[in-house]
Amino acid sequence: QDYRFPSLTRASNAVIKRGNESVESLSSFKDGGLLHVYAVGAGRINNQNGTFEYSVPEALWVDRAGWAHVLADVLLKGRVSDLLERIEGVADDVQELNVTCGKKGQFIPMGAKGPSVRFGSLNWTC
Repeated sequence: QDYRFPSLTRASNAVIKRGNESVESLSSFKDGGLLHVYAVGAGRINNQNGTFEYSVPEALWVDRAGWAHVLADVLLKGRVSDLLERIEGVADDVQELNVTCGKKGQFIPMGAKGPSVRFGSLNWTC
């Protein structure tokens, strides 16, 4: 935006460095199943306590039996520090997204670039 708008704390460019594992190796099953998130949607981070909430318009849940279930309106939530500690693997693929950070009527383009990431666990609801 420009000088006519109040400055706001917001997301900026986010980059995760490429790993050395294949996407297939990150997709192996664990005890409870596997939640495959294609992309995150709108969300927010509370800078005071480090918590976050992000919507996921579409995800895939693969249960222990190998059955895939399409999920809509998934909500990821938790503490950023806990999430970072739960990273189990980073793939060698890289995707680049052009996304928008919208806050109080201000919409700023930002970039997000990174590989597929596997987390040991996530807090999510559907």
